[in-house]
Amino acid sequence: MPPSSASIDPVVTRQAELSFRTRLRNWLQPRSWSGFLVRRIGAGAVTVLVISLAVFLATEILPGDTARVILGQEASPERVEQLRALLHLDLPAWERYALWLKRAVFGDFGTSLVNDMTVWDFVAHRFAVTGILVLFASILAYPVALTLGVLSAVRPGSFLDRAVASLTVIFGAVPNVVTGMVLTLLFATSVWAVLPAISSISPDKPLWDQLSLFVLPALTLALGVVSGVVYNARAAMRDVMQMSYVTSARLNGLPESNVIFLQALPNALPTCIQAIGVALADTLGGAVVVEILFGLPGVGSALNQSVHNRDIQVVQALTVIIAVAVVCVFIVSDVLARLATPRDRTRRA
Repeated sequence: MPPSSASIDPVVTRQAELSFRTRLRNWLQPRSWSGFLVRRIGAGAVTVLVISLAVFLATEILPGDTARVILGQEASPERVEQLRALLHLDLPAWERYALWLKRAVFGDFGTSLVNDMTVWDFVAHRFAVTGILVLFASILAYPVALTLGVLSAVRPGSFLDRAVASLTVIFGAVPNVVTGMVLTLLFATSVWAVLPAISSISPDKPLWDQLSLFVLPALTLALGVVSGVVYNARAAMRDVMQMSYVTSARLNGLPESNVIFLQALPNALPTCIQAIGVALADTLGGAVVVEILFGLPGVGSALNQSVHNRDIQVVQALTVIIAVAVVCVFIVSDVLARLATPRDRTRRA
């Protein structure tokens, strides 16, 4: 027979409870891997939730009747009322947000009423365009930025160091719109007419056969984010090169290449990884402006078109998807930076 509640030793119960609390406290320690991941994922989820709420409230305060704006001023009152019921505009705002959030958690963002298709069908091919643009820009920006940052740091005061510092300030201050216009004037007009000024993607051809249309947009996007990576890589390497263990390695006769690549660079790598993570998030945001500037049919142009057409379902979906992508980039960069830090990499969960 199972023991009755009266036969259970309260001391044993208390010890078990304390043991569970101790294990939970150790699991959620700030320096443990489990606690680190829980905090990062929890903060990311809260961030996405706040952004979704902010976007919903922003669409709520837009002037005019949403149903009337979508259907036009000549639409009959019956059609307007039908659309209002379809969009749940007859419900309180908090109920509409709760209904939308419940569907969005399971990936159901509704239907684009302007385009008469589901949101996923409307934006699916646009994700491929934006993905190629971001990938192309990353390939152009980050290897060059890390190389320039490291080289300028190991040669302080040289011509390369001064040139890199000056270019970092210039490209960091110039907006993507201005950079894109200058590149268009140089490479798509009478100066050197070698690239198209407008990226007219053909739906009948694979995107990989139209990569020439991505060159100017990707170069514009890359020049807009390269300065941050160069600055952080240069500062991190310069700090590491002044450490005592680097001086000791040089005094012990190690070749300069070994000092740089085996002693200094591994310790500057976590900062470089986090800088790339921030730059990649900026790349996702900058893609919206670049796509509008060059006419690329990506997520950014779809968002701009949806805001203009008052297509609320698409606006909410794309904003949340972009926010989730940015949060994921930050989480992955934090994890990789921690893995690149020896004392954190060997720490037990």
